[in-house]
Amino acid sequence: MYIYIKRLKNDEELAQNIDMPEFLKKIVIKLIKFFNIITVKKIDELHYLYIIPKENTKVIQKIINKNSKERIILSKELKKYEKELNLSKKDNTMRFFIYDILKYVTNKINIKIELQNIYILANQYNKENIEIIKYLSNKVKTINIVTNNIVKYSKLEEKLYNEEGILITITNNKNKGLKRAKFIINLDFDNEAIKSYNMNMNSIIINCTNNKIDVLRYFQGIIINDIEIKIEEIEENKELYKEFDKTEIYNSFQSETERYIEAIKKIEKDKLEITSLVGMNGNIDVKELVNIRKNLDKM
Repeated sequence: MYIYIKRLKNDEELAQNIDMPEFLKKIVIKLIKFFNIITVKKIDELHYLYIIPKENTKVIQKIINKNSKERIILSKELKKYEKELNLSKKDNTMRFFIYDILKYVTNKINIKIELQNIYILANQYNKENIEIIKYLSNKVKTINIVTNNIVKYSKLEEKLYNEEGILITITNNKNKGLKRAKFIINLDFDNEAIKSYNMNMNSIIINCTNNKIDVLRYFQGIIINDIEIKIEEIEENKELYKEFDKTEIYNSFQSETERYIEAIKKIEKDKLEITSLVGMNGNIDVKELVNIRKNLDKM
C-alpha cells in the first residue's frame, strides 16, 4: 500500500470533504487546522492521501508509525524531512532508465552510445542484475563487470558467450578496474566500496542505489542520483501530480512483480521521457555534460 503525505494548501481542500451546513463547516475547518488533525482521502484500495494542516515532523512520524509496513511518499514540499524521518526510496526506478539515461547523456555530448564501453558495479548476483547486463550488452560496445563476486559472474561471462555470443569482461582490480571508465553504472556498491577503487576522475556515474555517492576525492565528473521524467498525467491522479514527484507516482501504480524487461517495455509503451538529470546539487546543466565530454576526449 502507498501512503502519500502533503501539507494543506487551502481550506477548499478540506471543505469538499465535509458534508454539513456552511457555518458548521467553517468551524470544523478551524478546529482541524488548530489541532493539526490529519485528513485521509482514499484514492483507491492501494493508495491513500494524508493531508496535514501544518508542517510538523511529529505528525508525519505518527503517520509513518501507523503505516510502518507501507510505502511512504512525501510531497516535494515535505521531502526536506526525509533524512530526519529516516525515509529513503524503496523503488528501483533508476534501474529501468539506465539505457535512457545513457542515450540522454550521449545525445547531449554528441557521441554514439553503441560505441561506448560501459562499466557496471555489481556484487549481488541476482536475476535483475543479470537481465540489466544482458539488456545493455545489446545496446553498447562492451560491458565490463566490476565485482567482488568473481566466481559467479565469471560463470555468467562464460554462459553468455557460449549460449548467446555476448562478450563481457569481469574484474575486481581496484587499481585498474575503473581507471579508464567513462560511464559507470552502480547497481549495488555503497559509497565506501566505490571509494576503494582507483577510478577515472572525469567519469559519469549513474547511481541506481538508494545510497548517496557523496565524497570521491578529487572527483570532477558527474554523479547522476535521480532523474525527472515527462509523464502523461492520468485524470484520476491529477491531485497527486500537483505536489508529488511524477516518477514516484508512476512507480506506485505499477506492478511490483514485473520483471525488468517487462517494465522496460511498459516504459516504452507509456512514452516516458527524461527531461533532466539530478546530481549532487540539483538538476545537471547540459553545460556540465559538455565540459565532461572535453575531459573524456583527453583520455
